[in-house]
Amino acid sequence: MKTVLITGSSRGIGLGLVKEYVKNGYKVVATCRDPETASDLKSTLAETNQPSAIALDVASDDSIFKAAEEVSKIVDSIDILINNAGVAAKNHPNDPAIGVDREDALRVYSTNVIGPLKVTEAFLPLLRKGNEKKVVNISSSSGSIAGATPSFVITTYCASKAALNMVTRYQAFELKDLIVVAIEPGWVNTDMGRSDCLGTPPLSISGAGRKLLRTISNLKESDSSWFLSINGDRYSF
Repeated sequence: MKTVLITGSSRGIGLGLVKEYVKNGYKVVATCRDPETASDLKSTLAETNQPSAIALDVASDDSIFKAAEEVSKIVDSIDILINNAGVAAKNHPNDPAIGVDREDALRVYSTNVIGPLKVTEAFLPLLRKGNEKKVVNISSSSGSIAGATPSFVITTYCASKAALNMVTRYQAFELKDLIVVAIEPGWVNTDMGRSDCLGTPPLSISGAGRKLLRTISNLKESDSSWFLSINGDRYSF
C-alpha cells in the first residue's frame, strides 16, 4: 500500500486531499497543528481505519522533527509528501505593500516558505525509502510574478508563494533522487478562497482533491523543479 503524508489536514484542501487519497486506497498520514480539535479529520480517519492524525506545526522545528519521530513508528516509508499547510496575513485579502506588518509577514513566511523546507528535510529518510519519492508544495497562482496585477494586492501571501516556488526549484536541484514540484490548486471554495472578496470560488474542495491526486499520480521526473497548474501544465513563474 502506498503512503501519503499531508500537512494542514484539518480543513480545506488538506482535508479534501485526505478524503481523496483514502478513497484511492492509500495509507494516509494526516497532520495538523491540533488533531484533538479537528473533528472532521478525526471522524474521517476513524471511519476508514487510518492512523490517527499527528500533531505537526510547520512553523516549529521542534514540532516538525517530533512528528517525524512519531510517523516513523507508524510507517516504514512515505511515497508522497504534500506540503499543504499555509496561512495568509491577518488582513488578507487587504494587504498592500505599503504598511506591511513585519511580525505578521514573518509568521506567514515561516509557515509558507520555511515550513515546507523543514518538513521535507525531516521526512527525507522516509521519502527515500518510498517508491514514488514525490514532494508536492501547494503553491498558488498568486505566487506568479508574471501574473501579478495591480487590481489584486495581497502582498505578503503572494510574496510567500513566489518564494515557495523558488524554494521548490532549489529543493529539486539538490534532491535529484526525488520529484519535487509546486502545484497551484486553482481558486477553491475554502475559508481562505472565499475571503478574496471576488465572488464564489468555482472549484469545490472535493473537485480540487480529485484533480490534484490525478496530477500528482502522473508526475514524471521531467516535471521536477517546475511550478504546475492543477492540470499538470507548467505555470508561469
